[in-house]
Amino acid sequence: MEYLYVNSFIKTKSKTLFDQRQYQILEQSLKEDFVKVLCDLGYGLTYTNQSLDNVLKQEEEKLIKELNLIISDSLILKCYKFLHDITNIKIIYKNHYFLKLKEIQIDDLGNYSLNALESAIIHNNFDYVSEDKNLFMDLNQKVIGLNPKDLSDLITKECYEHLYNNYICGKDEALENFFKLRVTILNILLLYRAYRLSLNSNDLSKMVIENGLIDKSELIKIFNENNLELFKKVKLFIPLSFEKVMENNTIDITNLNDKFEEVFLDKMIDFETNDLSFGPIISYLYKKKIEFKKIKKIYFSKK
Repeated sequence: MEYLYVNSFIKTKSKTLFDQRQYQILEQSLKEDFVKVLCDLGYGLTYTNQSLDNVLKQEEEKLIKELNLIISDSLILKCYKFLHDITNIKIIYKNHYFLKLKEIQIDDLGNYSLNALESAIIHNNFDYVSEDKNLFMDLNQKVIGLNPKDLSDLITKECYEHLYNNYICGKDEALENFFKLRVTILNILLLYRAYRLSLNSNDLSKMVIENGLIDKSELIKIFNENNLELFKKVKLFIPLSFEKVMENNTIDITNLNDKFEEVFLDKMIDFETNDLSFGPIISYLYKKKIEFKKIKKIYFSKK
């Protein structure tokens, strides 16, 4: 891939990310005018009395379409869209085993359509998911008999490990670094959730995702010590910027996740300057996701 050309385009696009001015405009708008104001700021297509979710979806569709036009290497988009696939896979398995609704809706921004996923998951027909056939074959065996929460955790674990082993490992330095940081955060959150719910190490072992910055065996060892010094021990294995998140913190999963996101956002400067990699693209995509989240937060805070 021609990194310099693509990253030059991405850096120009990054200037369109919302700053404090746009957020302030949204904060000052009435709830009934919010979506129109958002469209006036350039989001989505044209305003036609749509819901916020539809406008955010249109914005993400525009984003993917633009990247498809300039990126010859589909790896980064495959990985980005795979995160949507993970959500969709969970929806279909949960409906198949628990909800049993006749019709369901999924996020159509993933790599695979509803028909492709249902064919693989429900009918063991892997023709439409041939690139990831092994993932679905494994999942179809491993999810049997699980409760909804364990099923969700297993899907997360299996999908992330499949993504790393088949698409990320050894392909791009920035992409691999981002993945390892992301998996590390997921595992830390999992560690504290397991501690809070008084799970045993065997339960935790089944859910820990491989290929993070902290080895699975080390996480289990830390967990088995079973005390409130978990933060101090985990801090030994992660970058300084992430370590600071856990200073004077209690085991509050939501608060911890939000703080990790803030540090991750600051960490994007390291990716932006790595021009001979997917770094600037990763930074832009992550910042755009945070932008979506902030917009939703402003909207739902209105009465």
